[in-house]
Amino acid sequence: MVASSWALLSFVLQRSCGRSPPLRTRRLALTGGGVAGAADAAEDVSPFSPCFRGLAAPKRVAASRHLDLSREVEPVVITGLVDGSWRVPEDLLGGEGGVRVDVWPLDGGPCPRKLDNGTMVSPALVPVAADRVLPLLRRDPRARGYHAYVRHLDLARRPALRAALPLSRLLAVAGARVRSANLWLGDGAVRSATHWDAHDNLLLQLAGRKTFLLLPPEAADRLGLRAFRYDSYVLGDAAKAAVGRGDDAVNIFDRHARTGSGVENHGTFDAFDALSRGAPPAAFARARLATVGPGEALFVPALWSHAVASEPETRGGAAGLNLAVNLWFVQACASHEAAVALRPGWAAAHYSHAADLRAAGRPADAVAAYRRALDVAPAMFDAAHNLASALLEAGDDEGAAAQYERAHALRPRPEETRCLVNLGVLRKRQGRLDDAAAAARAALDLDDGDAKAWSLLGNVRALQDRAADADGCLARATALAASPRERANAANSHGVVLELLGRRRAALDAYDAALAAAPGHAKAAANRATLLSEASS
Repeated sequence: MVASSWALLSFVLQRSCGRSPPLRTRRLALTGGGVAGAADAAEDVSPFSPCFRGLAAPKRVAASRHLDLSREVEPVVITGLVDGSWRVPEDLLGGEGGVRVDVWPLDGGPCPRKLDNGTMVSPALVPVAADRVLPLLRRDPRARGYHAYVRHLDLARRPALRAALPLSRLLAVAGARVRSANLWLGDGAVRSATHWDAHDNLLLQLAGRKTFLLLPPEAADRLGLRAFRYDSYVLGDAAKAAVGRGDDAVNIFDRHARTGSGVENHGTFDAFDALSRGAPPAAFARARLATVGPGEALFVPALWSHAVASEPETRGGAAGLNLAVNLWFVQACASHEAAVALRPGWAAAHYSHAADLRAAGRPADAVAAYRRALDVAPAMFDAAHNLASALLEAGDDEGAAAQYERAHALRPRPEETRCLVNLGVLRKRQGRLDDAAAAARAALDLDDGDAKAWSLLGNVRALQDRAADADGCLARATALAASPRERANAANSHGVVLELLGRRRAALDAYDAALAAAPGHAKAAANRATLLSEASS
């Protein structure tokens, strides 16, 4: 196939394929928990399109306390992050309650699947008892009838699991501003479709191997980046019960439905397209192919697109598993700066840069980056909204208020009341209580079930000496709250109002509800202690 045909064939959507064959890149000999020997380039056969044969591998460096990734703008493989004696515990997930398992068709192709109509279909999500997950994953997918994968398991919510993993050296390399730490555990047979991440990423491989196709920011125009509607496969009750028990289940993927908002970090490019041959375009000149094994980590700079193929461990206690942990983190924003210099017309790159600048404590620079995103894409709602928040952090209250109003005008819909709520919070902080109440009421006119708007209105009414009104608002906010922290905040405020109304028993119940939702809620604990002290005096 000639090179001129390569681009056309590379933009086909993900197509169905059979069970992923074993990777046939260079095999690296294990030494303890790490990998000995380094391949400068992948061998002729890889899981990716033939046009990517012979790509160079990223540079390899040994982990040390002096290792600094803050100025790195290309992928790096890091060795020596895990002692050779570490092994995957047999009870890795034991005692941690239920685990959400992603379930994917054997012939589903790269995950997620992307349809011609702009729909992205993600795996079905099935809760499985923790002690059943490893036996489920170790079974041959062809025997059980589906792929299974624990994806993006937040280690902040699993302290015992986090403590069981050898992460100290990885965390030292990432530095102080780790945005999230996540576990990825699967049967080693699912391929991840091409996508990019907004933050710098460190992935530590602990069992099995992963092979990455890494595409630089200047290739973004070649990837068919677009917004996708987000669907997921929907399983019937019998199928979900079978998966939950770890049983076989066949022919269970007959429908999908919308389960989330749009996704914008994917494109139509198929990295696994077996028909793409010839030389890739110049935009792929810095593309890399990296294989990491146990004890090795891969640094993926923000805004580098990547596709991933996995293979399971073949021996020892981790046989049949692929296990990794990743950290999304913020250091000096060098990868974002390099990306926007190469692709100044990429609005999402400016937006991601701004988010990392905020995380790095540089709100004024974030304001400038959000403005650049809006220069490219004036209707980009998230950039407009977050620009207001960055202005607030930079100390420009009135600029933030005006920007919240501009952002709301871009998307005055029930699912987007946050501009009005945040404007109300700002006005409340300024003591402009009538304006704060008006903003909350405007949000509720759009969505009467907005817990944050009810909480805001309740707090404002309390400050306006309208405790009876505040009581009703905060009771509603507590009932509607979507998260434990949100529910705890509303219940604590409700307790304060109930005390003002002389309803001390009900106030104590509200503080107890706040602490049940968020046991470490300092204000609820202090308010409860004060109330009990006053009652006993």
